[in-house]
Amino acid sequence: MSPHRDMSDLHIDPNAAQAAYARLLPRLQTLKASEVVIPSVEVTKAVMVALATHRALAPELDAMSAVLKDFKRESLAELDVLALAAWQAVIEERNENDPAHFLAEVLPEALKLKSDLLTAATALAARGRLPTTVVEGYAAGTGHEDLANDLAGLAQLFQSRWSDLANRTDISEAELERAKSLGATILARLALRRVVLSDPRRHPLSASELRRRAFSLLFTAYEEVRRAAAATYWYSPGGWERFAPSLWSGQGRGGAARRETDPARQANPVVPSGGEKPRG
Repeated sequence: MSPHRDMSDLHIDPNAAQAAYARLLPRLQTLKASEVVIPSVEVTKAVMVALATHRALAPELDAMSAVLKDFKRESLAELDVLALAAWQAVIEERNENDPAHFLAEVLPEALKLKSDLLTAATALAARGRLPTTVVEGYAAGTGHEDLANDLAGLAQLFQSRWSDLANRTDISEAELERAKSLGATILARLALRRVVLSDPRRHPLSASELRRRAFSLLFTAYEEVRRAAAATYWYSPGGWERFAPSLWSGQGRGGAARRETDPARQANPVVPSGGEKPRG
């Protein structure tokens, strides 16, 4: 077999990552606290290492099992699923913590439309056809709620003087209606997000906790794969780690995963396996 190969040709299929995450979600939700580790590694890079290792070693599952009699075969068999789930868990955390991801479908259009309305309103205010202080107030808005309110407010400002402005601006009535619609959509999505995040029945574990748990499953399985790789390829030219490099590859070894609820392990982090003599 060939050793661990370059990862430049590895790509994540978003649909496969979502499916893996959904498949593992019940396990993530029931994982014991003692089994949770805190990653001090860039998870997305670790995922690529794990996927490359799975690609290289999956055909050798039987051979590795024959060498290490107590090898947990499922660790290698499902390594790709665990890696994809960990990748998706990072995405889920990002979506939970950043409202911009929750608004991804409407945000670009909303930002452009506000810019267009402000440009037109500023020009009209300079000619005394709109109140300057009101227009400046909309220009000062920041954040997603301000964006929603500014869109609705600017639309109402134009519509309240439409008989005078209709022939003096490139803004259309359709754009004003769209601005109000986008504003309402943004406010509704922000409200829904707050409800989902605050309801423990619908969201018992935070996305950050689920990310830690997803990495924990990957970390535990990968360390088992490395144990079997060490036993199988200990005498291979160049060393066994060519076949199953550390998840910390290229990221330094200063930090390592540690068990979240074990004080002893918190003082002594779980270091990625390496140099372990073969067993079995």
